[in-house]
Amino acid sequence: MKNLTQNLLPFDGNVKLQAFSLIELLITLIIVSLLIGAFSPIITKKLKASDIVVGSFGKGDSEGNAYGTIKRPITEEDCKNWKALFIPASMNDGIKNVCVTKFNVGDGGIPIAKSVKALKAGQTCPDGASCCWQGITNGYYTTNKNNSTYSTQTRTNCNFNASKLSCSSYAPAGSKAGDWRLPKDTEISGWFDNMASLNNGKGENGLQLCRSTSPNLNNVDICYPQNLNACLPNNCWTMHLWLEPQISDGNVYSAYMWLYGSYTKQQLIKGKTIDSGAFSARCVIDSVTETTEQQIELKNNAPKSQADCDKFNALFIPANTNDGTNNICVTKWNMGDAGLPLASGTQIVNVGQTCTSYGNCCWKGQTAEMYLTGRNSGSTYSTQNRTVCHLIPAQNACYNYAPNGTKAGDWRLPNISETQGWGKNIALLNNNKGENGLQLCSAYATDGVDRCSWLYNSCKNETTSFVKNNNCHPYLLKTATIISAPNSYASTGFVGFGAIGTDNYFTVTAHSLEGDFAASVRCVYDGLNSTQIVQKPAEKDPDPEQSQKTCNPKTVTLSDTNMKVTQYNMGDDPACPRSVIEGMSGVTFVPVGTNCSSELCCWYGVTAAGNTCTNVGGIYSGCNRTVCKWYAAKKICESIGDGWKLPDTSNSMANWYPNNSTAATGLMLCDHSTSSASASKCAPIASCPGTYSGGCSPNGLWARGDSGSNAVQCRYLYDGSWIVETCEKSVAFGVRCTKE
Repeated sequence: MKNLTQNLLPFDGNVKLQAFSLIELLITLIIVSLLIGAFSPIITKKLKASDIVVGSFGKGDSEGNAYGTIKRPITEEDCKNWKALFIPASMNDGIKNVCVTKFNVGDGGIPIAKSVKALKAGQTCPDGASCCWQGITNGYYTTNKNNSTYSTQTRTNCNFNASKLSCSSYAPAGSKAGDWRLPKDTEISGWFDNMASLNNGKGENGLQLCRSTSPNLNNVDICYPQNLNACLPNNCWTMHLWLEPQISDGNVYSAYMWLYGSYTKQQLIKGKTIDSGAFSARCVIDSVTETTEQQIELKNNAPKSQADCDKFNALFIPANTNDGTNNICVTKWNMGDAGLPLASGTQIVNVGQTCTSYGNCCWKGQTAEMYLTGRNSGSTYSTQNRTVCHLIPAQNACYNYAPNGTKAGDWRLPNISETQGWGKNIALLNNNKGENGLQLCSAYATDGVDRCSWLYNSCKNETTSFVKNNNCHPYLLKTATIISAPNSYASTGFVGFGAIGTDNYFTVTAHSLEGDFAASVRCVYDGLNSTQIVQKPAEKDPDPEQSQKTCNPKTVTLSDTNMKVTQYNMGDDPACPRSVIEGMSGVTFVPVGTNCSSELCCWYGVTAAGNTCTNVGGIYSGCNRTVCKWYAAKKICESIGDGWKLPDTSNSMANWYPNNSTAATGLMLCDHSTSSASASKCAPIASCPGTYSGGCSPNGLWARGDSGSNAVQCRYLYDGSWIVETCEKSVAFGVRCTKE
């Protein structure tokens, strides 16, 4: 399945909305109609670069538009209302203002999530459960250094899953579940650069963080477990803070910081330390959702010519020399070169020096051992000195890149299918094109291409437990495509072997995140998620089906097995509304584009790529299909009762596709890419932040699997065929329930 990495996420700035009285609006419409003879039912307003748009809580229309909500940046007043600490962008990650809770989850009125076990200090958490411990959690502590009344002896500690669930369900007045999250690594970096302003000696006007036993800081209190085993089966470590994972990967699960005088960060490996630690949990919010009298409309703003890419100083690559589907703009220099920025929080290291931030580094200097210039006529881009990066800073650099009217999230790493298209057309896109081409370099001597071979042992990493390859690879390009589950990422290499136009002209190199290496970073813009705001249509009478209080899903009975299958993805059937499902199951439905890190999340709205989704049969569109994480899917089916459940295994779905009729009597499944007359198209789109890779995959369906495993069997439709894989439970797939 194609892995899409472009995320439809909010970005920064102040939202400025224009309000019209009814009389002014009518006068404006009359004047416009007289001038241009257009009797348009709406007035459109292009979004400024400062506007932030996400999906809405309201019901959309047949065109996939969502109504009624925007996101705006956090203000200091917001934080005061929540009794949280305001941290401006300059002291955070350099990008966003945030509010941070000044107490741990479980303390100071910050509630522990209902699904979490609240234990007393000294009690044992059942294996695999989400737990928090309250009571005396520290055996050695001080209370008089930070001018704070927040006890350092009795601070609540939680394991990772409990921390994440509690923050994602935290919803003080003016916010909603899913708005709050754990802090990010890049944010913690900003906090610690400014601890004198944010914490030390500030009491309740600061973060109120405590430290380990050394060094001796006179204005920060101590909180150390000593010999007190209060968070069994392991220990409480109050001076540690849980962090939001930067990338949800099969191995890298979370991170923590260690509060000494300075701080250290460490990635925790699932299955080793994830269940062994109970740390402090602080919750963060970076934007506020507000209701407006506006309608949000997604637009395809894909580049059409080189002129559209010139404003970014990027190369236009048409679909026929890209992946056969999308036109794109591509940066002509590596991120970090020619003024192209790296993301805040990235550790920038000189070649030959060692990275100390666990896979979050970029190297500058001579990154190629053997290099040749002058072969690519017209290019002045050095092949000796090209910036190379790990995968995490590569993704962050592209996500945060926002030149000339684009916003954070519009740019992304290329997909493997795109770079393979470049390789087949390299003579048109690169060779002898100079600055009018991609300016890629190759590992070996190639006509029309400058050379940049790898540099041995010069992009070094502090630990080999996380990153095992210490070489610099300027001829390789980072992609975010996963080519085998759950965590094998693909990089493409311009090696120079093979004939131009063949598949082997670009080689594909797979690596896991913990086996990452430094390579070149190019960013791609496809313009598929541009937005504009239009006036909201007149209110309609409530849909009686959506206002009902019962769940009686429409079903299809399969003739060969006599099995009943829900005819719609759960969350889309008017006979079983989302509001009823939420009440029955405890699952949360959020609009696409909303970050939801809880395992009990579903997304609704436009969950398929707008230029590749269809509505064959006119009954159930492939563009608007609700998708859920696995735990949410399981809870939904079981909450219906009366024997309803997820399919036992994905094999039980094998006979569903022949029953897929687009008519009201069929299952109406949708396919990633098909010309079949019996299926709507629904290619995945990266608009479900908080999931594995951030993508919505309406063409996929969940099976029951094993509740104790990290991944389960899944099945998805691709070009008329079922594909069976093992999928991370945090992927967002469609949910069909079955009953025998």
